[in-house]
This record gives sequence, C-alpha cells and structure tokens, in this order.
Amino acid sequence: MPSEFAKLNLAITTADLEQAWTDRLDDANILEAAGRYGAAMAARLYSLEMYLKFCICLRLNLTNPIRKLDIHDLDALIIFAGFSKALADMPPDSNVKQSWDQILDLSRNLNDFRYLPAARWNEQQSRDLCRWLSDPVDGVMTWLKYQK
Repeated sequence: MPSEFAKLNLAITTADLEQAWTDRLDDANILEAAGRYGAAMAARLYSLEMYLKFCICLRLNLTNPIRKLDIHDLDALIIFAGFSKALADMPPDSNVKQSWDQILDLSRNLNDFRYLPAARWNEQQSRDLCRWLSDPVDGVMTWLKYQK
C-alpha cells in the first residue's frame, strides 16, 4: 500500500487533466465575453494549475495525479513539474518571466475571485491574464508547452 504522500487520485486520469485544462480556457473565454471577468480569471488560473498537474503526471509516467498535489500553489506545482530552474534562469526582464510573476501574484489571491463581488475585476485585467498565459510568443502556457 502506498504511503500517504504517494496515494493517487483514482477519480482523475491524466487524460482528464489534459481535457480539463483546455476546457477551463474555453470556459474563461465564454465568461470573459459575458463580462464575468473575475470568473474568467479564476478559470484561467485553474487551467494553468491543471496543465502543471498534467505535466507532473507525464514527467512521472503516472496515469492518475498524486493526491498530495490537489493544491492551488503555482510555486510548488512549477517545481514538481520540473520547470522551476528553467524559469529561474530566465533574465528578469524576459516577458515570460514577467508574465509568470504577474500570474503568481494573482494566484495568491485565488479565493478573492471566488468570494468577492464580480465588480472588483474588469475586462483589462482579464485580458492581461489571458495575454500573460496565452500570448503565442511570450505566454507562460506557450513557454511551458515547449519545455522538456
């Protein structure tokens, strides 16, 4: 029997994570178009979390994620996914590094998107997060997809 740390979440597969992270991006686009900017931002952050968990599964050759990684900590997930050194080695003025730092700041207040009124966020904030994640050249998700 695996240790408490090594227990797998058998309710979720790697294939589920792969589909779910793209679904959350689709959700974010629909929410943003409907003017639900905070919900769109939360969906984008969840998408990044799921993508990193998917990468961890691939790196460890797992068909199910480890239960202990049911977290919302992007700092930890980037380490477990094996990308923290490449990110740390980037020049501080790199667009990807600056985007990561912006995303990380937002992610530390994830509960705000869930519990505070929607009027606290606007279209520009939502579009900024979308750009930081998905820019075809400098987006964090774009960069992650090219990492080994």
